[in-house]
This record gives sequence, structure tokens and C-alpha cells, in this order.
Amino acid sequence: MKSHRRTTTWHMVFIYAAIAMTMVSGFVLPPLYLKHIPAEVYGAWLATGNLLAWLSALDPGVSAALQQRIGHAYGEQESQKIGPWIGAGILVSILIFLVITVVGLSVESVLLGWLELPSDLEVGPLYTAFTLAVVGTALTMVSFAYGAMAYGLQGTFAVGLIQIVSTAASIAVTVFFLLSGDGVIAIAKGVLFRSGGWFVGCAIYLFWRVHREKIKISFSRKELRELIRLTGFTSLGRFGGTLINHMDSFVVTRYLGAETTVAFELTRRGPAGARPIIQRLSSAVMPSVSNMDGQGQQKRLAKVLSRMLAMMGWATGLFFAGFACLNQDFVRLWVGPEYFAGHSINLLVLVALSLSMFVAIFSNLCMALGNIEGNSIVRFIESLVFAAAVYIGVKNFGLMGVVVAPIVAKLLVGAWYYPRAFAALVNLEPGVLLRLGKEVLKAFLVAAIMSIIFYQWPVGGWFEFALAGATLSVAYMCALAVISSDFRAEMSTTQKYVRKLLK
Repeated sequence: MKSHRRTTTWHMVFIYAAIAMTMVSGFVLPPLYLKHIPAEVYGAWLATGNLLAWLSALDPGVSAALQQRIGHAYGEQESQKIGPWIGAGILVSILIFLVITVVGLSVESVLLGWLELPSDLEVGPLYTAFTLAVVGTALTMVSFAYGAMAYGLQGTFAVGLIQIVSTAASIAVTVFFLLSGDGVIAIAKGVLFRSGGWFVGCAIYLFWRVHREKIKISFSRKELRELIRLTGFTSLGRFGGTLINHMDSFVVTRYLGAETTVAFELTRRGPAGARPIIQRLSSAVMPSVSNMDGQGQQKRLAKVLSRMLAMMGWATGLFFAGFACLNQDFVRLWVGPEYFAGHSINLLVLVALSLSMFVAIFSNLCMALGNIEGNSIVRFIESLVFAAAVYIGVKNFGLMGVVVAPIVAKLLVGAWYYPRAFAALVNLEPGVLLRLGKEVLKAFLVAAIMSIIFYQWPVGGWFEFALAGATLSVAYMCALAVISSDFRAEMSTTQKYVRKLLK
């Protein structure tokens, strides 16, 4: 049985390496895209990315169910339970690939037609790119299923390495074809290369683990029915999450124009790219949480996860303060001042992203603890509220209505359900969630003060930008240490741990 600390540590290492790769792709490449791809075509591609994400909703969320069930069985050391789950996962993943590919290629013209692109826009390359990306999306969904089964076996190092190597190589492939004159098709080729690498690598590793640990893969109707039952629920959650995360750019393009989409996307690209640095910590612990839950270590889970949630709350405060003060300067230095959507939009984007982080963190933990059905139903209900809010918002308030919609949906649904469900699953003592809430309020109080103080910081270039960010971070942590005894205690514990490592 692998060490929980080692499993989580490697998962964290590769998750943050993946975030670094995403930042390279999301921040270094767009200026290159805008140089080699017309702005309207690139804006249309951003909107097609939303359409592709909708296709990914055809994946019923099988990976989440597989990871939780296999991880729980692995924690119980019941290897005879693992083989049927892997067999069921293989069958369902093949079906997912076929469904996404067939449906995607069948409705390609209809989906792109919904965008109502200008008649003088050259759409031929866009259609070709979309076709390649459909196959890439299908392969990605299958690779997630194979990776999830490996995660259930605590194979975080191998899966993480496979994903990082494939992603890095795909960036090189994208740049190569972009410089070769392929335009928007180069982006799709990178997507296809990355997904192919993920699938081949995860499949090879999974079958190697099965062989090494003498797990007998079988095809049981019982596990297949159970997986289909669970994915019936997770499909609702997948669809809901896809709708929430990928509907807004399509709506903006449809009602406000492709150029507005570019400004909207590039304004939120910085905070959206930084969000996983905080949020993905909950994803990193999911394999170990399922495994520990299978071992019956609920008390330890409650203690460890409560500390983790407090740290995430403090980090979110710094996230908000930093981008409230510096996002305009970031966009100006990165792609130009004309791509910043305005301070009001920026602040609302930060509120929406901060709230969505908390909801996603609790949702991930509930999923890892086996709350698959309730988790998925709530995400679906939240998505319906969001869809109604974003439609009403864009029709009546334009871009402002689009950025307010996720705030409304989160507050009405997920923000109150997931914390209560989490507390019940780990048997949190009364008052723990209230104490966590107070720590979050302290963090945002300090963030508001820092935002006011640093808003007028002069930023001429990247050096001044980095200096402002570093100074704000130090000031934030010092101010938080003054008003939060829990933060001071955590900093002291971290300091002792670092000293121990350096001895």
C-alpha cells in the first residue's frame, strides 16, 4: 500500500506542473496567436472551444466514479473488487469515445452555425480545426477514464508524468505548425497530439499495474450496472459543470460579438489561470481521501482537510487582492490595454472565480468521500440556474449580466449545499465550519484593505509589476498574521517543518 503523503505529494507536484504548462499555453501563446491568426477568427475559435466543452459533457463523468470506487476498494485491500471496476471502465470509455466522435462530427455544421459568424470571415480553417479538436476531445475523455483508474491505484506519479510530458510536447507541436502557417488549425493539432499522448501513456501504465499487482480484469454485470447507475448521476454533474464553465463565451459571441469575447476572455485569463493554483489542491488529495475513507480514517481526514480548507481561504484572499490591483496592468503589458474589459467587470469576475473556487473545493472533497449522487444533482440544478441567469443577464445588462450570472447561481445552490454535505461526511465537530468561515472573512477583509492601498501602485513594465506583486503579497501575509491566530500558528508549523528539512 502506497503512502498517502507520497501519493498526495506527487499528485500536487504534477498538478502544479500542469498548471505551469497551462499558463505557458494560456499566456505565452495568445500574443503569438493574435500575430498569426486574425482577431475575429481567434475569437471564433475561443467560442468553438466552448462548443467542444459541451461535447465533453457527453462523457457521463465515468472517471470520477471509477477513481472513487477503485480508490476505496484499494484502501480496503480488496483486490478482487478492483478487476470488475476496471473492466467496466474499459467498456464504458470505448462507448464514450464513439459517442463523442460521432455526435461531434455529425453536428459540426449546426454548432458552428449557431455562432452566426460574419459572412466575410474565412471559416474553412475553423471547420477543419473543429474536426480535429472533436477527435482530440473524445480521446481526452477516454484518457481521463484510464487515468482515473490509475489514480484509484494511487499511481499519481506515473499519470502526472505522462500528462506533463504530453502537454509540453503538444505546446511545441502547436508553435511549430503555427509558425508553419497553419493558423487556427495549429491549435487543434496541438490538442489532438496532447490527447493522444495522454491516452497511450495512461493505458500502458494501467495495464502494467494490473499485471504487476496480479489484478484480474473481469467484466461483471453487477459493477457495469453500478457504474452506469453512478454515471447517470455524474452525467448530470458533468453537463452542469460544462454549462457553467463554457456557456458564457458562446453567449458573449452570439449576442455581443467575437471581438467582445476576446476582451472578456483575456481580462479573466489571468485570474482564471491562477485559480487552479489554489483549487487543484483539493484535486490533489482526492485519491488519498478515497483511500483513507476506505480505511476508516474519518477523524484524521476531518483534521487534515479542515487545515487545508483554511489555507485555501487565506490564499484566495491574496488571489483577490492581487488581481483587483494588478490585472489591468497585466493585460496591458501582456496583449495591450484595448483588451481589458474594465474595472467593474474585473471585480465581478474575481468575485465569481473566488466563489466558484470554494464551491469546487467542497464539491471535489464530497465526491472523493463517495457523495456522487447528491454532488451531481446539485451541480446540474446550479447549471440550470446559471443558464437562466446568463441569458437574462446578457439580454438586459450586456457583459455585466454575463459575469454576475455565476455569482447568482453559486449563492443560490452550491455555496450552501456542499459545505453542509462535507461536514456530514467527515463528522466535523460543531463550530468547525463557522471557524473556517471567520478565517475566510478575515482574509477578505485584509484583501480589501490591500486592494485600496496598492490600487494606485505605478507599474511601467514587467519589473515594476513583479515588484508590486511581491510587495502586496508580503504586506497581505503580515496583515493577516496580525488579525488571525490560526494563520500565525500555521506559519509557525510551516517554519518548523522547513527548518527540519534543512537540517
